[in-house]
Amino acid sequence: MDEVMEAQRIEWQKELTDKVVELLYDGEGSCGVSRCSCYTITKDEFKIALREKLESGIDTLEEYDRLTFMVWESKDRNKHGSNHNLMSESDIILFDKAINRESFWDIYSISTKGMRQGIADWKEETLYRKEETELRKKIRESYKYRRKVGFNDSLKSKVKDRDNNECTRCGYEEQLEVHHIKQLRDAGNNSMDNLITLCHDCHVKAHKLLRKGDVR
Repeated sequence: MDEVMEAQRIEWQKELTDKVVELLYDGEGSCGVSRCSCYTITKDEFKIALREKLESGIDTLEEYDRLTFMVWESKDRNKHGSNHNLMSESDIILFDKAINRESFWDIYSISTKGMRQGIADWKEETLYRKEETELRKKIRESYKYRRKVGFNDSLKSKVKDRDNNECTRCGYEEQLEVHHIKQLRDAGNNSMDNLITLCHDCHVKAHKLLRKGDVR
């Protein structure tokens, strides 16, 4: 009895799928199914997606959309070069699954070898730029940490005493500050050899010169 009911259910789903597809693709004035107002999915692809939806409840067209947009992006990049768009983590995961034929839709049937290579290059660029961003973040955090640890009032007093409590540039004895010769962000440190005493004005000038590329 259960087998009969299952066969009837499958047959009903097939008939329903065929009627919906006929209505959307073969009826007078029909124009297929438009996705995101960007493209029309083919009749056979829509039939596959509808059957899967009826059988499992899963909407596979979202995956199809994402794969299609990846292909479009790769074509645009091949034509115009790299841009600032990065792949999302979910798209990277989907692309890897598709290349390994683990996705629902076959990326090999909707893209050329050149398009897939374009997506792979886009993925590599995304990973490189994310790694670069993470590295910069670590450098900034390291800079803040190294500036905080060890660079204290006791050390500053020792530097000023060594420099006779006057600016090493102009000899002024007020508003004295301690300056890193090699900046912490450039792998400098808090050692006495890397610290000098400057007045406020000379300190400001020193940093302006650093921004222009002067070592000191």
